[in-house]
Amino acid sequence: MAIRPTVKLTRQQIYDEVWSSAVSGMAMKYNIPYSAMLKQIKDAGIPIPPPGYWTKKEFDKETTIAELTGDPKEIISLYKTSAAANKMRNTAPTPAEPVQESKVPPKTNTSKKQAPPQKIEKVELDEPEIIEWGSTKKNIYRREVLYKEIWQYPVTEVAKKYAVSDSTIHKICKSLDIPTPPVGYWAKIRAGQEVTIPPLPKSDKGDIKTGLRIGNVYSQTTPDQLGFMSEEDQTIILAVASQIVLADKDKKQHPKVSAYQKQLRSQLKAKPEELPYPADSVAEETLPRIFQIIDTLAKAAEPLGIVIDDQLHFSIGEDSILLRFSEATTEVRHELTREEKMAQLQYEDDMKRRGWGSKPHIRKYDYIYNGRISVGIGDKRRIRDSKSGLLEDRLGEILIAIFTGINDIKIAREEREEAEHKREEERRRKEEFAKRYNEEVAKTIALQNQAEDYAVACKIRALIAAVEAKDRDSQATREWIAWATTKADWFDPTVAAKDPFFGTRNHSESKDKKQLTEKRSYYFW
Repeated sequence: MAIRPTVKLTRQQIYDEVWSSAVSGMAMKYNIPYSAMLKQIKDAGIPIPPPGYWTKKEFDKETTIAELTGDPKEIISLYKTSAAANKMRNTAPTPAEPVQESKVPPKTNTSKKQAPPQKIEKVELDEPEIIEWGSTKKNIYRREVLYKEIWQYPVTEVAKKYAVSDSTIHKICKSLDIPTPPVGYWAKIRAGQEVTIPPLPKSDKGDIKTGLRIGNVYSQTTPDQLGFMSEEDQTIILAVASQIVLADKDKKQHPKVSAYQKQLRSQLKAKPEELPYPADSVAEETLPRIFQIIDTLAKAAEPLGIVIDDQLHFSIGEDSILLRFSEATTEVRHELTREEKMAQLQYEDDMKRRGWGSKPHIRKYDYIYNGRISVGIGDKRRIRDSKSGLLEDRLGEILIAIFTGINDIKIAREEREEAEHKREEERRRKEEFAKRYNEEVAKTIALQNQAEDYAVACKIRALIAAVEAKDRDSQATREWIAWATTKADWFDPTVAAKDPFFGTRNHSESKDKKQLTEKRSYYFW
């Protein structure tokens, strides 16, 4: 039986749909598994949006659309599986060359010696230069001015001036070849230690740059969140948080992140229906963006005492936290697939001919991932993409949230352990009390039993005295008195005499157990 394609589209049609509704939207529309759809589009050499594209588009940020190569009128058949697509090709696929961004390696100057450090002219954080177009406001960054500001004021203060995030200032500095203070610089300043300020190097990247003003920006470096730390540790972590910049995706990843990503790809290939973390809550095309964020945070956190395990948990001691990523979805009206259309027509035909039929269950809406992601850090903190900044712009905030989240987990664990310790102590106290109580009960009962025996002994001796007073001279009386005296001594716990017939009496036992009974003899002839 011939394998029929699910749909036939021109390269232009596929290109237009991919850049308007994403690969995930096309997969849902034509009822083709996402991985199969993605592979067939890539094999056809049709460019797809890069990670973060949809988020930037949603927040009206600048995006770049790759051009379509090849014949736009070429018909491409899309199948349920990529294996079927390969089988139906008459020739090996010859995809057009993927569009790649031209990368110019940074210029290095090895021939010239580095200029000596210099003193910087004092500047004030005055109001920035702004360009306005209607409601849109843009900052004007002057290279020399920003260089002086970044070395005289913490990045948080500079960011407030321009109404942007800390990471934005670092990106602007990088784009203008402005050196930034290293970790520990401001700690040395506070301690009154001598610091070295590198001169502003020559650059061919220009002296002016513009960028959007975001408005009120949540500072990534909030000291109050780290109140559980020493002042020294706070200073170090805040310095790192204020300077953290998204790691270059072309550079070597953190070993744990790289290993996990490799393992994830194998799992998705072997069992595409089982989606492990973080693919369980985001589109596959979003994964590179997420791993780039995790990689950056791992590299920044590890020198600060955090350990990254094989499952990407961030740990301090026995307390760990996992960054829980999720991607928002957009509700779109469901377009019927070929199979659903046929099922609907069959139902309508059955209703006309027979008056009854099995109505197919067809969903009204599809929910496609839209590229807008968020990350949960513990139970109390979730940071989202927003108009004021993407997650990549709030890495310092996330880093601090990791420390506070781990501390929250530590506090919760210590509270549980303390509560368990109190419960254990209460259990032990009750057990000890019950043990002592039962011992006291046993001793008291024994005392009672001893007192009863003593009372019997006293009664016997009183009887002996009465008999002796009445008749002490007869041989029978004397023998009886001697015998009765031995029995009184046997009953008396203070004497505890041994009886030749009854042995030693256990005065502590109950009356029933001490009751004397006759022995029966059985004779057989």
